[in-house]
This record gives sequence, C-alpha cells and structure tokens, in this order.
Amino acid sequence: NVYWQLRTGGGTTIASDTVSINVESMVWPNQDASAEWDPEAPSTHWNGFVLPEGWFISKSLTDIIVEKRAGGSNFGYIRTEYPQESQTTAGRWEGTPNQNSDATLDLYALAGMGSEGWTGETVRIEVTYEFEQSPNITTGDYVDVQHPTKPNLYKEGFFHNSGIKIENMAEIQIYDTAALLDSINGGSSETIDGAVETVNLDAGHNVNTPGTVNLDHGGADWEAEQVSALISGIPYNTNNEHLNMGVGETYAGQTFMQRLTNAPQGGQTMIIEVTRGTTPGGPYTLTVTIDGHTDTFANVQRGDLNKMDPGKLYLQSHWGSGVKFTSAEVSCN
Repeated sequence: NVYWQLRTGGGTTIASDTVSINVESMVWPNQDASAEWDPEAPSTHWNGFVLPEGWFISKSLTDIIVEKRAGGSNFGYIRTEYPQESQTTAGRWEGTPNQNSDATLDLYALAGMGSEGWTGETVRIEVTYEFEQSPNITTGDYVDVQHPTKPNLYKEGFFHNSGIKIENMAEIQIYDTAALLDSINGGSSETIDGAVETVNLDAGHNVNTPGTVNLDHGGADWEAEQVSALISGIPYNTNNEHLNMGVGETYAGQTFMQRLTNAPQGGQTMIIEVTRGTTPGGPYTLTVTIDGHTDTFANVQRGDLNKMDPGKLYLQSHWGSGVKFTSAEVSCN
C-alpha cells in the first residue's frame, strides 16, 4: 500500500488517500477457440498457464490484455530462461538440483468439468513448439548440472527433455532428437560454461545394447539416457516399454538408431487426447498425434501417487532446454 497526502505550505492536510498495488501472476492464455476469460479480471482468473520462476514470455501482461480486447489470440511464446554465468557455482546452476519448472493450467476449471472435477471427459491438448538453437548451438550459454543423487555424474543442460504432464502422473515428452543425432554423427559445437566445446558420443559408453546413449564434452561424462527419454511424442518412462505398445507401433522392432532417426525432428504440432476414469492419478489412455502418425498408449501411470496433483496440467521444461512453446490449446468434451 502507498499512502499519500496533499498538504498546504503550512502543513495542513487537504486530502489523503491509499493506493493498493498488486503484482499479478504472469499467465499465458489458453488459445483454444472455446476458452473464455475476461482480460479485465485479475490474471489468476484467466484460463491459461500460470508461469512460475524460470519462465520467459515474449508478450507483456499489457500486450496480452490489449490483444484479447481486440479479439486476437497472438499471446506470444514461452520458454524457460537460459542460465547465465552469474547463476553458476562450480559448474552447477544455483538453486534446486534439477532446475526445471512447470507452467500450470487448472483442468478442473475448464468448461464442462465444474466443481466436481474430472468425471470422464476427454481432455484435448494441442501444442506447437520449436527449438531455438538446433542443431549446432553457437549462441547459448549452457552449464553442466550436477546429478542430484550421483555426484560424479552431470545432467547436460541442452539435452534435457521437456513435456506435457497430466496430474504429475503421466508425461508426453518433447526432445530435440535432431541435435542429439548431430552429436552422434560427428559432434556439435555448443557453448558450455562459457567455452565452445564439441559434444559427441562418449567412446567409453557409446550406444549399447540396453538402448542408452552417453554424451561427453571436454572429457566430462554426462549421464546415460534411455532411448525412451530421447523421442518426442511418447510417454516418459525409465524403460522402453512404450516404444512397443502404441496402436501404430511406430517404433516396434526397430534398432536404437532407427528409432532416433525416425523420431520427430525439429518443431512440431502435437495433439494429445487424454482419458481416464473418475479416480485422480490414472491410469490414463493417451492418444498422441505428431509428425504424421498417431499412437495410443494405454494404462499409462508413473510416479508416486503421493506426489499427484489432481486436475493439473503442466507444460514442463528444464531451464535452457531450447524448447519454445508457441501455442497451446486445451479443451474437454
């Protein structure tokens, strides 16, 4: 609150008032044609994704209000921030070990769900995204992130995945497979901790039979990743089961390199249709359309039920992952 008074030269108060200043949350609006929200209302009442620390949005709050008043739907793009040198200590980002952030939309608030929550409706999510600096990154400034439980290993900043998470119990991932292949096929130049270095396959690990890949730069190993975590449009998991369970079986029976080569490359439009019963936490049936093919994944459920967030939809991204979300439409029927 700001208190002010208008006084005469002799100090007599003529008028006074109190001005209340409120800093509203930054919200990236739901761009579905059926989404209703009042630009004159506080942003916390808008139909959209609330952006916490770590996110950048290309449009200001004022720009979004003006755009909505005019009947438009160009609300800019969002991405996570890139780490700066001032944010690192001994090769680690300061703050939480994982340094990822979730933009949150309340599914229960969508038209048709009401106060009773998710009672069997199909949720449709359509997102468009692109990768800002892929392949051959030359302008970013990325850092190694020390693994939260394995102090001798690091998680590479650029090759982290992003994704769309449902109730924190299922996730369809987004990954820059083109940049990964660029490193596998001869190395790529990236700026890491302020120095331009070549990232390529770790000769000591390489692509091995279980289907993992390990990259290194300057002699520093990065943690090996399962192939199931390196492809956009499939459920995130710690094993490869979802590569063989889709209705279309897009990746069934393929080798590791065939799966990476056939994976969606670059920016895409991804459509996800989600159904579940009346019980929060799933399991879920996810039908995903991306890059010209559609796969259905049944009985998807991962994570700790104690960490479930009923009714929450997340756009998840690791800081500096290079993923830029350019639109998001969410509806239910």
